[in-house]
Amino acid sequence: MKSPLTNRLRKQTPINKTAITYMTANKLNFTYMKKITTILAIFLVVLSCSKNDEATPIPAKTTTIYAAGSGFATSGKQVAKYWENGVAKDITNGVFNASLSSIAVASNGDVYASGIEWNATVPIPKYWKNGVPTILPTTHPDISSQTTSRTTDIAISGNDVYVSGNVKLDNDNYLATYWKNGVENYLSSPNDDSYTTAIAIVNNKVYVTGYEFNGIIRKSLLWIDGVVNDVTTGTSDSYISGIVLVGTKIYLSGNETIAGERFAVYWVKDTAVAGSSFVAYNLSGDKGIAQAITALGTDVYISGTESISTKYWKIDASGNKTVTILTNSGGDCDANNIFAYENDIYTKTFENGIGTKYWKNNTQITSIPTLTDNRINGIFVTSK
Repeated sequence: MKSPLTNRLRKQTPINKTAITYMTANKLNFTYMKKITTILAIFLVVLSCSKNDEATPIPAKTTTIYAAGSGFATSGKQVAKYWENGVAKDITNGVFNASLSSIAVASNGDVYASGIEWNATVPIPKYWKNGVPTILPTTHPDISSQTTSRTTDIAISGNDVYVSGNVKLDNDNYLATYWKNGVENYLSSPNDDSYTTAIAIVNNKVYVTGYEFNGIIRKSLLWIDGVVNDVTTGTSDSYISGIVLVGTKIYLSGNETIAGERFAVYWVKDTAVAGSSFVAYNLSGDKGIAQAITALGTDVYISGTESISTKYWKIDASGNKTVTILTNSGGDCDANNIFAYENDIYTKTFENGIGTKYWKNNTQITSIPTLTDNRINGIFVTSK
């Protein structure tokens, strides 16, 4: 179809090819310039957005140290509470005694803590999610009524909540137990007086440390998915305080009695070696205890006490040991918590008459006040 402009040109004047060519070129030039202008406008908008994005700073995350334990209410009762960078949050009301044994924070920021809250007669094992309690049941057939039960540790794996603890039976034996999402799993025989001390979930396997007690000697044990493994022979008293897995190796912290004195030790087993057993290594030259364990890369860190000082030991992949002294007050003390986060080691110490202190590597975190009237049983470090 011919355009009206062409028809009018034909009627009024002879066809001027030069004029038509000029007009067509002008039209093409206009179209070309319009496209260039549009592209330039889009580029400027994109550039403007980019500059705005660069101008909007991303809020920096704050490293937060969570600590679980107990304090005292005005009623004189113990209150279960946890602290965020030293700021206390009560999760029981002080009507009955209560305390927390451990704390863990999920990746979405939910805060979980395990512990006990007494009713009128006995302590009831519980865990709290963001301050909301869940009672942990004790339905073993050898329990005829409400009984004394306690929690020892808590671990979060995905949407699952694991709590280790001990349930007292009618025969006065304790029974090593862990709960998964509130369902109890018993680890030993009712005829054995057995206890748990810590729990870890690695590659969907449940690791629970503990011991059996014959009235004189504690024989240290490790349950893996409910299957018991001997850590010690039971010829000398021993105690496992914590567990960490690094590669194919299982590390356990604790203490063992040698010639009537307790010494800080750690045990190692390489699961890649068929038929391997746990091997004990002495940490302290003087009497002491290893109270907690963590790992950073291939290095293992163990906190505890030796004589009158608190410290932590670093064990590298080759077994080389270095020590960092935290306090040396000359009095009763402990370092029962240690936690690796990013590239730093966080430790909590307690000195009788002085109180609780927090440490980042070997430097005290003075921004968190020293606690004197409270007791801390577990720490967890993350960012929020």
